[in-house]
Amino acid sequence: MRTIELKTYEKEVLAFLAEEGKSTVDEIAKGLNLKTETVNSVCESLKATNLIDLDVKKYDIMELTKEGKTYRTHQLPERKILTMIDNEVELTELQKCERISKKDLEIGLGWLKRKGIIDIDGSTVKRLQPKEDVGTFPEEKVIETIFKHKEMPISNLSIENAESIVLRLKRRNLVNIREKKTRQTQLTDLGRKVSEGKIKIKKPVSTLNSEMITKGSWKDVELSEYDVSLPSYNISPGKTHPYRQLINDLRKILIGMGFQERKGPFVELNFWNCDALFMPSDHPARDVHDIFLLKNPPIGDLPNEELWKPVKETHENGWNTQSEGWGFWDAELAKKLVLRSHTTAVSVRSLAEISEEELPVKIFTIDRNFRPDVIDPNHFIEFYQCEGIVVGEDLTFRHLLWYLKRIANELGFADEDVWFKPGYFPFTEPSVEGFVKIPDIGWVETLPGGIFRPEVTKPLGIETPVLAWGIGIDRLAMKKLDVYDLREVVFTSDLGELCKRKSVNL
Repeated sequence: MRTIELKTYEKEVLAFLAEEGKSTVDEIAKGLNLKTETVNSVCESLKATNLIDLDVKKYDIMELTKEGKTYRTHQLPERKILTMIDNEVELTELQKCERISKKDLEIGLGWLKRKGIIDIDGSTVKRLQPKEDVGTFPEEKVIETIFKHKEMPISNLSIENAESIVLRLKRRNLVNIREKKTRQTQLTDLGRKVSEGKIKIKKPVSTLNSEMITKGSWKDVELSEYDVSLPSYNISPGKTHPYRQLINDLRKILIGMGFQERKGPFVELNFWNCDALFMPSDHPARDVHDIFLLKNPPIGDLPNEELWKPVKETHENGWNTQSEGWGFWDAELAKKLVLRSHTTAVSVRSLAEISEEELPVKIFTIDRNFRPDVIDPNHFIEFYQCEGIVVGEDLTFRHLLWYLKRIANELGFADEDVWFKPGYFPFTEPSVEGFVKIPDIGWVETLPGGIFRPEVTKPLGIETPVLAWGIGIDRLAMKKLDVYDLREVVFTSDLGELCKRKSVNL
């Protein structure tokens, strides 16, 4: 009589099929609380010994892409545009709106025109259908249905013209369509007899040991067959968070250019956050709506008199900076503790600590800041900034432009993809706005900079020029990581999404 030694999982699968009858691999996995991959492997083994029949059926399933999930949360471009049009609106007004990107504006206008909802007459966008006549778009219904089920066969959609709608969404990169196999299995006559204990057969060998090889007995055994097309386990090795990777790369670039990294406290004196930057005591940015004030303790101690007194006199009368100052200075306001609202506070702290022996010196910081803000895809109460300063004799505006272009080159932008125009910033004069050209988006401001005003540097004991610049690191990360929501860049802890995301290097 033939014999077989079944493993535990194989016995369980045979017993399940004997009781439940014809079942899919997913049903077996759920019923036995096993992984689908494990059941697939067991079924292949049982099929090889003719204990079960395995029938494979193929069908297409849909799932939302990352962009599709983003649009599901933040509306399709065409829906977003409709909320901005009552009867008609100038195209330039839509282009100025921060709620929608240039790319999404073009996409949304195209689809709305194709649907006959709007018409574009020169530079005017006219609405052809009133709000009450425009219901939920079929695309929105499909996206919402897929989102609820995570993945589903196209044939399960109960929407008119479902296939053509899904194909449109696929062309827009909002939906993925992939082939899925359903593996259905049932006991053979032999399998039924084995499960009932009426027959025993010899099991094929899945592993050869050293004794089989040395003695040659492997020639007399029946080898198990393997289906290499079966889905395997997803391997998710440990890796750095993509945003952290970008920060690390940026840090390496700046250190490679000779910059030293400095850090500062999150809880900062108003003195360093505002006063040392020559921000007047009645400046709107000091309002509670722009800065987080600490409740307990509410105030801290000013630095030594050698530091705060020149700052005080500069505010009151210009001190020796050839400025007229602001006419007054509020010492009590300067003592208030705040959550740091910009990393420029680290730059001025560093200037106060630099000695003449250290010059020339290049310093940078990459760190978090905090501001009260309305949370949306482009704004959050917590954000990162990267700032740097260069301190030394005979530095000029031309040197600043060279540094900005060099940083842009290190970030992967060619000279022709870097553009400068005059700018205005409260702490610097002259100032510049640096733009980089990003494919499919256009020119994006990324590198603002300038030369610190004497009202900032002289009270801190610095007589030499100080070049200052910043990098919009959050926006840079959004472009590099191809996401549309700031919260998905810095604050996502979705392990599933993080496992799928590839590392992105600058």
